[in-house]
Amino acid sequence: MKEKKLRRYKIATQDYEVSMLPQTRKAVFFDVFKLQWRKLLILGGILVLFSLPMIILNLLRDGYAIGLFYSMEGASEDAKNQAGLQLLFADVWKSVLQLSPL
Repeated sequence: MKEKKLRRYKIATQDYEVSMLPQTRKAVFFDVFKLQWRKLLILGGILVLFSLPMIILNLLRDGYAIGLFYSMEGASEDAKNQAGLQLLFADVWKSVLQLSPL
C-alpha cells in the first residue's frame, strides 16, 4: 500500500559540505529561523489566542477604573474612599477570574 506524502521535499543538486553549514551561533539562529518561521508564527498565534482572556480582563478593569476616577472628580472624601474599595474589589474579582480554569 502506497502512503500519500503531505509534503514534497526538494532534493539538493549537490551534497552538503562542512563549509556550507552555518559557522556562528548567530548564523545558526537565522538558519533555524528561516527554516521554521511558519511554526514560530503559529506558536505565536496560539500564545496570543490563549492570552486573550487575560488581556480582555485587564482592559475591562482599566476601563472600569478610568470611569470610576472620572466620576469621582469633586466628590467628597467618603465617596473617594468607597470608590477605592470598589476598585480593590474589582481587582480581587479580576484576579479570581484569571486564576479560575474557565
